[in-house]
Amino acid sequence: MRECKAFFIPSYAGDASSFNTGQDQGDVAMVAVGAAMIEGGTGAAAGGAVVTVGSGGLAAPVSGTIAVGGVVTAVAGGALVGKAAASLASRNGRVNSAGSEQMSRKEAIDKAKNHSQVPRKSKGGEEIGLNDLNPTSRGKNWQQMKGKGAKKLGQRNPNGKNQWMEHPDGHPDAGQPNVPKHHDSGHVHSTNRKGDTKIFPYNH
Repeated sequence: MRECKAFFIPSYAGDASSFNTGQDQGDVAMVAVGAAMIEGGTGAAAGGAVVTVGSGGLAAPVSGTIAVGGVVTAVAGGALVGKAAASLASRNGRVNSAGSEQMSRKEAIDKAKNHSQVPRKSKGGEEIGLNDLNPTSRGKNWQQMKGKGAKKLGQRNPNGKNQWMEHPDGHPDAGQPNVPKHHDSGHVHSTNRKGDTKIFPYNH
């Protein structure tokens, strides 16, 4: 059984909320179908049967086809339940209200590095120091990084426009009117060689 993954990334907050709700409902439906497959598979000797289960909040029931081999079907159902439950717990594939994929800190930094294409230090790149961050934006995450001996928040190309820099605590104006959503959490700013800028919010 192949898993269907969404490929639409919402462009504004209203879309993001609806998108996340749909993702949640889809995972709930997968759990229901998987549970039905387990139940139906254990009782199926051969042949096929169609199982219809409740949708977990969707407008219509969810139907799943249980085909040849009861044991195989039951095992597949268990895998489906596990994957859907993990997706619900991890929030994988959801988006934030800024219209960006939710990601880990490592993923955000990796994306920023890939976007900015700053040369390595050995190739002329310069580090952006921990103390280069505006003092008003230094929160508990910044303090923890300093306490663990971190020395940098990013890297720049001294001979070009490209650079990336992490803001580990968001900003103190978060939540105020007309303030960008990424100010709510840690994020990484990235500018490429052309001067195009992207921001990658992340969850700690």
